[in-house]
This record gives sequence, C-alpha cells and structure tokens, in this order.
Amino acid sequence: KDFLVKTNGKYGIVAKDTTIKVRTVYDDIQIMDNQNGLYLVRLNNSYGVLDLDGNTLIEPMYQQIGIGNISNYSQNGIESQYIILDELIPIKNNNLWGFFNLQGEQITEFQFTQIGSNKTNVTNSYQVLTVPSYKIVIVQKDGYYNLMQIDGKEIIGNYALDSVYMLSNTATGENTFYMTYGGKTENIEEWLAGLGF
Repeated sequence: KDFLVKTNGKYGIVAKDTTIKVRTVYDDIQIMDNQNGLYLVRLNNSYGVLDLDGNTLIEPMYQQIGIGNISNYSQNGIESQYIILDELIPIKNNNLWGFFNLQGEQITEFQFTQIGSNKTNVTNSYQVLTVPSYKIVIVQKDGYYNLMQIDGKEIIGNYALDSVYMLSNTATGENTFYMTYGGKTENIEEWLAGLGF
C-alpha cells in the first residue's frame, strides 16, 4: 500500500515501508487507473502519467489527459475517461488530440480536433466514442469523422464521415453503430465485416 504525501504544497508517494516512490514535486497526483497501476500527475498545469513504481511513462507536459465528460458516452459503455478500449490513453496537446498506449508510447500524432462523435439529429441516437467489437475509436478532424484502429491506423482514407451514431435496442440492450457519408447511411459493423475486418 502506498501513501500520498504533501510537503510544502507539493505531492509525492511513499511506500508502506517509507521508501519514497515519487518525490514531492507534483502539484497534484491522483489514481488514474487501478487495474493498470497508473497515476495522473500535474506539474505547472501540465499533465503526465506515472506507473505504480513512480516511473514516468508520459512526461507531464500535456494540456489534458483523458476525455473529460464521459457521461456523453455512457450508453456506449465507456467507464473510464483515461483509458479507451483497455489500451489507449487520449491526450490533448495544443488543442489537438493524440493517443498513447499504456506503456507510454505515442501511437498517433496530435492531429484530431475531437475524439468521439457529436450528438446527431437522428431520433433516439447516442454519441459514439468506440465500436468495441472491432476495437475502433471515433476520431474527428474539422467536423468530419474517421474510424481509427487501436494501433492508430485510420480505416477510411480521408475524413468523409458526416456523422457517427449509435442506436440502442432497449429490449435486448444491443447497440448498433452507424455512419453517414454523402447522403448514405451504413451499419459500421456490417461495413467492416464486408471489408474483411
């Protein structure tokens, strides 16, 4: 068991045996993910990530870590603002989003204006962050969407999707994901299956 300590307004972490794991240099430290043993740290209004041993995985130099308000995606089954699809950490830098993996390696450049979809005018639809069955994240550039795999590869050659949304069958609890482009609507999972994913 570790203990959060505060000295002169700065935070650190001390192990049960009083070994210093993280020096008291941070403006804030909080548990980011228990399962993977990750801490979110803030230093001079920039954010980073440490592991349980206090090793820096992601330098505290970023504008934001985590997507913020996950309630927009509650119907999508999103439970953590910090870890997406159990593998990706969304990070914002200079108002653009990118992704790192749980080992602290950068997976994409900071290039996305938004992660997840906006509300659509489709009746009873929900916003989408992920298509879990295919481990897909919805990414946006300048108002148009794309489907990104967890390795950072974008499935569609350009950002041509006008909207991405989900409909939920309240009787079965089953979610169906849709994308629209050029006046056409496609079931995302059927479309991906047709491509051999």
